Amino acid sequence: MDEKKIFMGKILTFGLTAIIAVSVLFIGLYEVSASLNIQSINFIGSNSDLKINVTIKNTDAGTSSTYFNLTLKDTSNDDEDNQVIYSGSLSIDANKTQSYTFGIYGSYDKHLTYPSNWENYRCGKHTIQAKITIAGSSQDTKTEDIDLSADTFGLTFFPDIETGKISLKDRVYINVKDIDGKAISGVYVKISYGDVKKTVGTTSSTGRVSFRISELFSSPSVETYTLNIFKHEKFKEHYYCNYEKDFQVKKKLNISSISPANPKINERITLTIDADDYADYYGVFLSIMNMNNHSDSQYITLNDKTQYFTIANPGTYKIHLTKSIDYWDAERTLVIEENPELKISFNDIVLGKENEFVVLDANDVRVPNAKVTLSGVSKTSDNKGVVKFTITNPGTYEITAEKTNYKTGQKTFAALKKLKIAYEPEKPKIYDDIQIKLLDESDSPVDGTITINSKAFSTQAGNINYNFTMFVNYKIIGKAQNFADVEVNLKPLKILALNINKAENEEFSVGDDLSMVLEGDRLGEAKIEIKNLDTNTTTSTTTSAKNYSVPLLIPGNYEITATANGFGDTKKKFSVRHMTIEMNAKYDAQNNKILIKVTSDGKGLENATIFVKTPKNLLGQYTTNIDGQAIFDAICEQGNYTVAAEKIHYEPKQQIVEVKKQNFDFGIVLPVAIVIIVLLIIVLLYLMLKKKRPNRSINQNPNEIQEGKLG
Repeated sequence: MDEKKIFMGKILTFGLTAIIAVSVLFIGLYEVSASLNIQSINFIGSNSDLKINVTIKNTDAGTSSTYFNLTLKDTSNDDEDNQVIYSGSLSIDANKTQSYTFGIYGSYDKHLTYPSNWENYRCGKHTIQAKITIAGSSQDTKTEDIDLSADTFGLTFFPDIETGKISLKDRVYINVKDIDGKAISGVYVKISYGDVKKTVGTTSSTGRVSFRISELFSSPSVETYTLNIFKHEKFKEHYYCNYEKDFQVKKKLNISSISPANPKINERITLTIDADDYADYYGVFLSIMNMNNHSDSQYITLNDKTQYFTIANPGTYKIHLTKSIDYWDAERTLVIEENPELKISFNDIVLGKENEFVVLDANDVRVPNAKVTLSGVSKTSDNKGVVKFTITNPGTYEITAEKTNYKTGQKTFAALKKLKIAYEPEKPKIYDDIQIKLLDESDSPVDGTITINSKAFSTQAGNINYNFTMFVNYKIIGKAQNFADVEVNLKPLKILALNINKAENEEFSVGDDLSMVLEGDRLGEAKIEIKNLDTNTTTSTTTSAKNYSVPLLIPGNYEITATANGFGDTKKKFSVRHMTIEMNAKYDAQNNKILIKVTSDGKGLENATIFVKTPKNLLGQYTTNIDGQAIFDAICEQGNYTVAAEKIHYEPKQQIVEVKKQNFDFGIVLPVAIVIIVLLIIVLLYLMLKKKRPNRSINQNPNEIQEGKLG
């Protein structure tokens, strides 16, 4: 083989070996030079802001950032497949300690990868594990036990599973509410016993879901069941613990009715019971116990859903049903009274019209089939205890009611037409010219007399005109033939004026002061109510000052109502709007920064909060200076950056800024640069060796060279 080719092969082999050695050395140093340690793991925030914080320390003394993979697990999760809270790539600067925050939504540094599988809503102790790996090699692992506490759902049940007697066939309704008492939809509800678990469903838009044990399980039995309620979301910025409750289910055995509800001595009583199946009625043991005299009791074994019995003595009795341990007991209290007196109830009597009279017992229960007599005419009360009579002439009447086992009831009443006194206007003010009306029940005018503070006036077509000149109580009495007298007391209202510091249809801005001026003769203490018509919320204050001022902090439509003792109410409406923000954000490519300017009404807005969200959803927060300026200089990648500006009382603004720049990755360029340098060294060596080789040939064969020149 040509000596020259052999030499070139050795040189190339040496060069490639050097390239590989340097590259391996560089990559090895680049990958393992960092040393990362997990300092702490803990829950931070509150019930309205739950998140996990992991603090990591990089002890590397270099200058470059270290990229690593972090896996965060809830190892107390019973489902081994759903332990992962977060798994992803992060970075940390050399010789630095940094905290990483993981939450559910929104404004946190990282989002949960599998939020629906994380059991952070199961209140109590959680075992949280954090593990760091670099290039597949484990760096550090740390585990912490953390207690989580949050509020429980607001729950109501019908019937109540905690106190009620739930049967296999009862439909149980569950209503789920948040801490504000508003319905929550989409909440998961499950029922289980033993290892068998059934999904009831999710709550509707009204927060309701229902179930029957007999519908959930193919072969339901008398058992202790477990109810679970959970939802892996945050409601109105608030977290809730999962709910778990054991409840017992037995067969139904209820007293569905006792008729009559208030039986009398020796009156036939009908007891009806309710059970799941017809066979359940057999063998039910009925006890009727006198609570004051146990010897006066009855014990009956039933063979049907209906049982008849009588009670001979007055007193309080406990009606009790029982069967086996697979059935709920049922109990009812029954009061037997001795010869109660009947009562007769009626409304105001109207002459010339049919009037209703109602017969009642001592417990105000309506009594049917009673004999009712009025002016020698007798009628029988219907099944609602009602009889009707028409009375045509004014006068005094006596009405009676009779029935077996009851004492006769009677009542005396006067039958007169009714008068009313009305005003126009309805709320008279002092010094107003008032029309006072004398009316019958159909609002027709009635001629008679109207007496005001002992001074009588005859009506003309049922009316008189009067002017109240004093701020005092006036006693007004109306009289007319065949009508009952009517009496009212009236204190006329004084005039109250309300003025505010904006003209009609003018808007306030958030932060403005609402100034009010109250005016009225001898105005004392006044009550001022300011109602937000959008949210239906009201704030009120009482003041004795005629001038009152309040800052306006919430936008919306409002109504002011001013009230003072002896004055007519007065109202004003106004609206409040947000102050506006203008924002200009642009990318400075030369300095690799985003320059942000926030103004309001043409002036720089100081202390506005700036949020900058990177294309990788990292979030930075800044505050504008006195000129309304802020600078975001943490640009590491190109793409769309979201810039948002907020400040209390101001309407928020948001802008997208596109960043385009020439990427420069030192981690890639450095190895390439080393390879190029090595190749250049090899080429230089080759050229030098090539130059030296012909010179040695000239020294050894001068004659041949000379001949070559001559030729």
